[in-house]
Amino acid sequence: MRNSRAVRTAALAVVGVATVVGLSACEMSGGGTFTSDAGANNKANVGLDIQCDVFGGGSGTFTFIDRNSAQKSEDRVSVEGTVQGCTRVIGVITATGTYQARPTGDGGKFRITAVDTGKTGPDKGDKMALTLSGGRFDGYMFKGTLAGGNFTYTP
Repeated sequence: MRNSRAVRTAALAVVGVATVVGLSACEMSGGGTFTSDAGANNKANVGLDIQCDVFGGGSGTFTFIDRNSAQKSEDRVSVEGTVQGCTRVIGVITATGTYQARPTGDGGKFRITAVDTGKTGPDKGDKMALTLSGGRFDGYMFKGTLAGGNFTYTP
């Protein structure tokens, strides 16, 4: 009798944890063209699909191209990132992980913050910030407001 009660209690605890994890995970997806907060003529293209779990883990990817960072396309800041960690509050995701420089060059680490204002449709003030460390684009930072496209936060 005692073992059966312990097994039932443990099973209920596992179901409870699974329910909390399921309800607390979130996702940010979408992309578009961002205008830099540092200069109206500086634009970048972003695409992302990031998932966060309740334990600070994350998965997903993002792409980023700053078309004004250099005249030659092969010299522009262009990266693909793989998410490894993630924190979130409603409408905001901050993800960390590793990036690979494109078309060539050493990769490094990144931190990206994406903000969905909650307004539907394109051009509703969504924001993002990106910092790269290590690798080909060490020290690069971009912060901007969506000029075309949309981020969607799904709790």
